[in-house]
Amino acid sequence: MTLPVIHDLDAYRGDSWAQTFRFKRDTTYEDLTSATVTGALKGSDGVTHPLTVTKTDATNGEVTVQLPSEELPYPFYDYDIQVAMSGETQTWVRGRLAFTDDVT
Repeated sequence: MTLPVIHDLDAYRGDSWAQTFRFKRDTTYEDLTSATVTGALKGSDGVTHPLTVTKTDATNGEVTVQLPSEELPYPFYDYDIQVAMSGETQTWVRGRLAFTDDVT
C-alpha cells in the first residue's frame, strides 16, 4: 500500500458528521491499540483545525473522525490523518473535505 491514500470527503454544513476508516495492510487489519491517531483540517487561510479521532475498534484498525465544534467558514479544507506507532509517524490518509450548505 502506498501512503498516504487519497480519499476526498463531503459533508453538509450544520449536520452532525463522522467518517469511519478501517486500516489494513494487505489482508490484515492494522492493530492500532498502541498507536496515536490524529487528524487535522487546513483552510485556504492556512489555519489548522484539529479533527476528533476516536479509535472505535483499535484491534481491527477502525477509527472514526469528527469535525471540530467551531463553525468552519470555508467550503473546502485539506485534511490528513496521521498514525504514530512503533516510534514512527506517518500520514495514512489525506484529501479534501468539501462542505455543501444545507437548505434547512
